Amino acid sequence: MSPLDSKFSGTALVRLHPDRFSAVAALSTSDLAWSARELARAHEKLGLIGGVLPVNGFFSRASAEQFRPLFEVAQAHRSHIYLHTGFANPVIAGQPPNILYEDNEAIRWVIDNGFHFASAIATLAFTDFLDPFPDVTLQIAMLGGSGLGALAAEQAEVSPRIQVGSLRHHFRQIWLDTGAAGSGSAAVAAAIRVLGSERVVFGSDYAPLPDVRPTLERVRAATSTDPDSQRAVLSSNALSLLSRHGSLPAHLTAFKDTAP
Repeated sequence: MSPLDSKFSGTALVRLHPDRFSAVAALSTSDLAWSARELARAHEKLGLIGGVLPVNGFFSRASAEQFRPLFEVAQAHRSHIYLHTGFANPVIAGQPPNILYEDNEAIRWVIDNGFHFASAIATLAFTDFLDPFPDVTLQIAMLGGSGLGALAAEQAEVSPRIQVGSLRHHFRQIWLDTGAAGSGSAAVAAAIRVLGSERVVFGSDYAPLPDVRPTLERVRAATSTDPDSQRAVLSSNALSLLSRHGSLPAHLTAFKDTAP
């Protein structure tokens, strides 16, 4: 029996409680042909809504291009793709260097992490890679580099050197996930100011933390002066995404029409 079929797996929970849970498939980057088949199986047989991939696979347009066949399957199934921290398999060319530091490792990880996520945003929001895949949605963890991606996008919008047009158009398929490493009040407020509250979701990556409440309070502090934005970030954006992918829990269907 594979881990996907275990009674303790996410797929088992989705199968047993489809009104309470949804899930995405873990996809390999060493064999993208297998992952394309697995993504199709996740939708067609397991009741999942998409897949998870490492953000550095989209560090550059060159690296992203290697995922095109997988995104063709994602488009066919209207997938939700979740990008989280990490490198793809070394067979994926065009990723950033993996630098091993001898000092201040934790701080340098924060800096590199922001650079990696912001670079993926540059690829996905500011090239035409996603144009053939308009029905695919992307959730980017760590607030797109703790807000760095949003701030870089704002600089691109106001810079006289380039003409990017409407940021909301560029981010029409992209949601930034607060995550445990993207929940600083200043970063959340900056992302909302630049992109609008409809592009930010309170989300993932809290399992290692002893208590999610401080993180939740920081997000609330960032939206304390705007109840509509707070509601969007903490609930209605996620409800809208789940509804889009046919996975809105039954007891929340009353909120469907009010979600942005």
